[in-house]
Amino acid sequence: MPLLLLTAVLAVDQADRYLLSSVFPLLKDDFGLSDGQLGSLSAAFLLVATAGSLPFGILVDRTIRTKVAAWGAALWSVAMLATGLATSYSGLFLSRMGLGVAESSYTPASFSLLTDYYSVEERSRVLGIYQVGSVLGFLGLPIGGLIATHWGWRAAFDIYALVGFVVALLVWRLPEPQRGLADGLRAVVASTQPRSPFAIMPAVAAFRYVLRIPSVTISLLTNALAVFFTSGLGIWATTFLVRYHHLSLTKATAATSLLAVGAIVGMIWGGRLGDRLVARGRPAGRVEVAAVAQMVGVLLLVPAFAVHSTVAMLVLFALGAVTLTMPNAPLAALRADVVHPDLRGRAAAVQAVLYALAAAASPLVIGLISDAIGLRGALLVILPFMGVGGVLLAVFGPPGVEPDRRRMQASLVEAEV
Repeated sequence: MPLLLLTAVLAVDQADRYLLSSVFPLLKDDFGLSDGQLGSLSAAFLLVATAGSLPFGILVDRTIRTKVAAWGAALWSVAMLATGLATSYSGLFLSRMGLGVAESSYTPASFSLLTDYYSVEERSRVLGIYQVGSVLGFLGLPIGGLIATHWGWRAAFDIYALVGFVVALLVWRLPEPQRGLADGLRAVVASTQPRSPFAIMPAVAAFRYVLRIPSVTISLLTNALAVFFTSGLGIWATTFLVRYHHLSLTKATAATSLLAVGAIVGMIWGGRLGDRLVARGRPAGRVEVAAVAQMVGVLLLVPAFAVHSTVAMLVLFALGAVTLTMPNAPLAALRADVVHPDLRGRAAAVQAVLYALAAAASPLVIGLISDAIGLRGALLVILPFMGVGGVLLAVFGPPGVEPDRRRMQASLVEAEV
């Protein structure tokens, strides 16, 4: 039940996040906005979500997480209502800032909760299923578009807000799991009582401690390279298909759905494979899955963007899309394995900031390179960096996993003494 509900909340959150871009033409007509103003609405969300992740990560580690997640879901519902009621550009801008606050609260709370709701042995699989919510939310956008077409764009935001309030209420009713119980901690204390020095560690010291865990740092940096490419590809894929394979906009948009389908397959099977390897006695199995996926992804996607055959491109594109998201769940599970339960909210906040920066920079960097050498050349220049990340992860990741995990387990034992 917690996994399905938190996945549903993520799906609604992502649908809310992208609904705005699907009604850009309607907003442009109603408010007379420029493309720059429309783009700044997305920037308002991203900047606030990035800045808010760190303080909310601290809050998650010190308070009842289900309440943080529920308030976050309720807040983004309020922000959606505010968007539907906006009568000016400034009103739209402020409402998107509110949505950014909600996003930054929910992400670290859900990660911390899931690592305590479910056992270590199924952690990677659970996080993989949870991440499917982000793609399901994106695939649900046609519903929003249909509502906007028949009843106006304001009605779409109102209905999405109503769904948000429902899931917020359901999350509020979830039981708060015992921190560290899934990792083997036997002592039971009140969920609001600091159970270790990590819970009350000053913010700067806590973030520094997390980044000094070798397997955490290497996994964050290498995974960010994959996020960088994936985010850019999501923005530029349709343009690439129109420009180089001469597809109509309708066909190109439909073809990019292969990316979404591949992403779902990668999220689920990446998590399952990581858990299986760990269960078979390979402590670094999750790192190995992620490293191989990033390297194989380059081998599939380089020819995908280089070939002139549309059929060959789409086959390679679909297969490569699977590898793009395979690292996410195993590496998220790895970080949970080696980070103390009282630090996981802040660890998730660090991840959120790093990934948001990668996602924000990617479309711009690819666009600038494309202006110089063309879009195909830009993608082929950027893509190998993901492979380099896979190599670095394969070399530096496995040696640190077991020492980092033992260090975390030792800190759990100390908390029981």
